[in-house]
Amino acid sequence: LVWLVPGHPFRPLDELFPALTRMERFPVAACDFLKARRITGNVFAAYTWGGYLPYCGADVRVYIDGRADTVYDDETYRRFVRVMNRAPGWQEIVNASGADYFLWPRGFGSQIPDLAASGRWRVVYGDRVAVLLGRAPRTPVR
Repeated sequence: LVWLVPGHPFRPLDELFPALTRMERFPVAACDFLKARRITGNVFAAYTWGGYLPYCGADVRVYIDGRADTVYDDETYRRFVRVMNRAPGWQEIVNASGADYFLWPRGFGSQIPDLAASGRWRVVYGDRVAVLLGRAPRTPVR
């Protein structure tokens, strides 16, 4: 760990996190997209990404993050696991969550294509790591 301390005993967190983390597994470009377009709202994100979004400076609220056992109730965690595992009713959980956006790892399960096919969500952004869906505009009933 000596290499982490180049001239002073404590390095800022914004330097340590990238040094200790495999950043290619985080939605870095998706976060840049959120910030550049000043997107705000609620995001249903992959569990390990929930804490990264505030860290990277995105002005969003997440459904759950890595503090699940201390900040969120057990039922919130169970609902997230149902979505992750694509258990029966998982799409209803996402739709009822209050999320404006859904951020998920590209190629992890069928959540992205399934939600997009439902007509309730549309792709807003995508790269090799992550796909961001936004709620599709509602068509007025006549």
